[in-house]
Amino acid sequence: MKRTHTISAILVAMTLGLLGLATGCGAGGDDAAGDYNGNSSSWSNLGTSGAQDIGQFRKILEEGGIPGENTLDANGFFSEHHTQLPAPECGQAICLHGMLAVHHDWIYGEYQAALQLGMNTTIEATSLERRPLDLVVVVDTSGSMAGDDKMSYVKQGLHLLVDSMDPGDRLALVRYDTEVHVLSSLQDAADATALHSLVDGLTPDGATNFYEGLETGLQMALDSSDGEREGRVIMLSDGQPTAGPYTDDTNIIDMADVYIGDGVGLTTIGVGLDFNVDLMRGLAERGAGNFYFLEDAAAIDEVFTEEIDYFVTPIAYDLEIEVVNGAAYRLGEVVGTKLWSTDGYRGSIQIPAVFLTGRRSQDDPPAEDTRRRGGGSAIIADLIPVDAWQDLGDPHRAAEITLRYRLASTGETVEQTVVVQNPKDPGVAEELPYYTDEAIEKNYAMYNIYLGLREACRQAETSHNYALWVLEQLEAATSEWNAERDDQDIVADLALIDEFTDNLEQNGAVAVNPEDPYDDPYGCGYEGCYDYDYGDDSGGLFFCSQGRARDTSPIALALLLVVLGAVRRRRRQR
Repeated sequence: MKRTHTISAILVAMTLGLLGLATGCGAGGDDAAGDYNGNSSSWSNLGTSGAQDIGQFRKILEEGGIPGENTLDANGFFSEHHTQLPAPECGQAICLHGMLAVHHDWIYGEYQAALQLGMNTTIEATSLERRPLDLVVVVDTSGSMAGDDKMSYVKQGLHLLVDSMDPGDRLALVRYDTEVHVLSSLQDAADATALHSLVDGLTPDGATNFYEGLETGLQMALDSSDGEREGRVIMLSDGQPTAGPYTDDTNIIDMADVYIGDGVGLTTIGVGLDFNVDLMRGLAERGAGNFYFLEDAAAIDEVFTEEIDYFVTPIAYDLEIEVVNGAAYRLGEVVGTKLWSTDGYRGSIQIPAVFLTGRRSQDDPPAEDTRRRGGGSAIIADLIPVDAWQDLGDPHRAAEITLRYRLASTGETVEQTVVVQNPKDPGVAEELPYYTDEAIEKNYAMYNIYLGLREACRQAETSHNYALWVLEQLEAATSEWNAERDDQDIVADLALIDEFTDNLEQNGAVAVNPEDPYDDPYGCGYEGCYDYDYGDDSGGLFFCSQGRARDTSPIALALLLVVLGAVRRRRRQR
């Protein structure tokens, strides 16, 4: 069953957060006051490090597959949307906004109180001084790069990158397969002719010595650091580490942390569908850089051409946000970052650097552009009412949020605190949503769309039928929300929902409510299901294999049924 939505544009552009922002690019020249309907503004949202797209998730859907949960990153999803925050009128370089939405979630209809942490600034790109760039590009040339045009994608992107360097910038090129080879160093200003020749000579062969390739690039960037230049490493890979002294995530991240702590920035780019997305995304988020996925040829321009213009000027460092929830609430799940830590009543995040974002409205870039990146980051926390809240403190104080950062231009440390109030009693959601500020309305919609897509991925691990039911609820709620708004970012989300739905139906799925586990426990919709026949009229039981063999003994099947029943009754994890 094909569903269609009129897509006048899938509007997206680059998040300028890969590494920062260059003078004169992107943010200048717009003095119009903004509103909350996607119109332009004279201020810019801020982007944090981490994933800047869900390209891998989208690519899997395009190829007819069912994506796993780890391919859908919240920060990447939010960065593919433009959202308008309130005006930055705090009197500081960066303004913190705490906004609350209270209603019911879009899948199961449960009470939902979503607290968004947003940041924006009046700083313009033209006011930022661009420092010379020392860029070390570390390229995977293992044998697996030979397939699916991966090496040609990388070469095309590297040629664009070479041409984008400014006079005085320096670019080093390192390739790694079973061994590591330094092809050019940072000793001299970039020689475009020589670098183009080196890129043309890249050929795939051997294993993937990820650890030593990354370590070599980070050491080269650190050795050239003199305080006057911006040091950055770009790490490209299409697969899992298979060679070198260490191939596990823990040792690789621990090694990288040493260099990151010394001020070396790190951005990662994934190619193909088989790379270690958790490792690549985690390295970028910790390294004040971004993670990108090259899903097609169009993404090459976004990542390599657009991003170089915004490489080298973060506006603040060592940013920390602390949230203390009100006495009537506890902090639930926080999405939009992997760096969050909490004890349930107090939470915080430390972000190495923040950057201006590229999109200034939902109509930026122009309507004919089909790119999705560029909207900026969003961090959203689930506030859960506690039992017997009537006996605790002020029930209407939802949270106190404190922002601290070091301004890049002066080194000054700045602090701001905001208090978020909920006039509704904890746990009370009325027929219409309550918003503390109209600016959170779209953010709340994309939050629920993300949660719905993630829930579909989770349900698909045990039943395509349950996943299909989730998507049907999500499609209905999203279409209703967007019926009068015609927000093009949400139109693009509807296209993803439809594509996911079609893939499930192509695999034979029939919608079944996951909260009714015995309504239809059969027909999981996977290509491989194991049928255990009890020898009576029960018809046997089907269990989804998802590519993994299962023990089909009666005892194992009975235990698995109990587990699946618990999973199917699960709603949102908190």
